Amino acid sequence: MREKLTTSETKTRTDSISPASVRNILFVCTGNTCRSPLAEGFLKKLLEKNSFSDMEIGSAGLAALPGSSASFHSVQV
Repeated sequence: MREKLTTSETKTRTDSISPASVRNILFVCTGNTCRSPLAEGFLKKLLEKNSFSDMEIGSAGLAALPGSSASFHSVQV
């Protein structure tokens, strides 16, 4: 069972995380066909443009169907 944190405990835990220590980012949405792949693509381009190469960026869906790909319009953006 997950522990419940108070606001001050949450703040303390997140204050100790520096942007330099973050190496993995996962965007999650419902089907992993629009929102999360779009966010993944945007962040990858932004990181590439700013020469960040040591980060893993991904996307996932809570109800994604195996083998489903990102929607055509999300890929085009």
